[in-house]
Amino acid sequence: MEVEAPVLYLDNASGKKRYKWTMSNKNQTKSLNDSLSESHGKDIQEFTLTKKAQLYNEPKEPKTVRVDFKYDNSEISYEPGYQLSIFPRNPDETVDYLKSRMNNNPPSDKLVTLQVENDGLWENSQDLPAAVFFDDLLYYFLDINVAPSQELMGVLATFAVDKKEKETLTILAQDDVSYEEWIEEEKAVVETLKEFESVSISSAILAGHLTIIKPRTYSIASSPQGQNLSLVVSVVEYKTKTGLTKLGHASGNLNHMERNMKIPGFIKYAKIPFRLPEDPSWPIIMIAAGSGIAPFRGFWMRRWEQQQDGFAVGKTLLYFGCRKKSMNLFKHETEVGMKSNQGLSSLRWMMQCQDSKLLDFERKVAFSREPGQPKQYIQSLITRDAAMLYDLWQRRGGYIYICGKIQMAEDVGQAVLG
Repeated sequence: MEVEAPVLYLDNASGKKRYKWTMSNKNQTKSLNDSLSESHGKDIQEFTLTKKAQLYNEPKEPKTVRVDFKYDNSEISYEPGYQLSIFPRNPDETVDYLKSRMNNNPPSDKLVTLQVENDGLWENSQDLPAAVFFDDLLYYFLDINVAPSQELMGVLATFAVDKKEKETLTILAQDDVSYEEWIEEEKAVVETLKEFESVSISSAILAGHLTIIKPRTYSIASSPQGQNLSLVVSVVEYKTKTGLTKLGHASGNLNHMERNMKIPGFIKYAKIPFRLPEDPSWPIIMIAAGSGIAPFRGFWMRRWEQQQDGFAVGKTLLYFGCRKKSMNLFKHETEVGMKSNQGLSSLRWMMQCQDSKLLDFERKVAFSREPGQPKQYIQSLITRDAAMLYDLWQRRGGYIYICGKIQMAEDVGQAVLG
């Protein structure tokens, strides 16, 4: 860039807030879960991976995986429609590089608290938890996977030794157009430090200008069987305009987990009531696309259980949309539950049930990119089956559930109401 940074701004750049670490010798056995619980006001527990499976093999399509977990706390359970919130971990190589670029790092075996100076007085920072291990902060609290804010760019300019880098960082901090152009490259904190190699910044100052990692929430894709649960995860992976490979923080964590690895999290209700009707005899109509099928797997598993327990279970209808037949998630699992399907012997083996206790389950699928077939979307199936759906919904007291991307939900909603 040829534009020179304003001299006045460079002179005043050192007027940023001052930060420092304080250390405590008390309770040096404080666990990560304790720190996360205090910070987020939730009962955090560990979830151990027991199995991971890729649900289809399409190299040119985004991955979707099923991950199964177990947990130890028998006092915590869930119902179909509940969610699991997890705390993703920053990668080792990212944290190691960050440590190498920061100075005045506190010892890893001491609990630390970030303090900020206000009007000459040092106070605990309100943005980070108090008394937490430095490594826990780096791995589970500080969000280093997002692009630095303009404010942080100005702070980095203060600590850049190279004149050209200092000027460039200052322009990015002050000029909105330049910053918007730069941010299109989607460089995170570590990638930014690699670009501006002369920056030498203390860990306290950098931590004071970073945001906290927010928990990522997924619909639970199972009905409770002991202390186990499943998730269905679409793995986010793409390339930026400049060719950088980007991986979703949470989905990338889950995709790279190995058996017996643990991840912290908590089970919670969905914000919008998303549960089965109290009376299982009422019909349900489930409409989903892609990984939006996740909560409905818990629904049909529970309906199967209710059927085996002798309850009268109403019509269970699933509309599912995906690109290709190979991406038809849980095809076998649901087909064996359909009364007209030839795989009923498989269902009897799976569920150890009698013919009289088979579930009235029906699945209808729309494929939008199947080679040799015209494009079809869920809303066209809804329009086609309007009379049947009206009967199930309005005359027989059925429940309709929609789960997927916003545009799909809006299109389906218009089809249902139209």
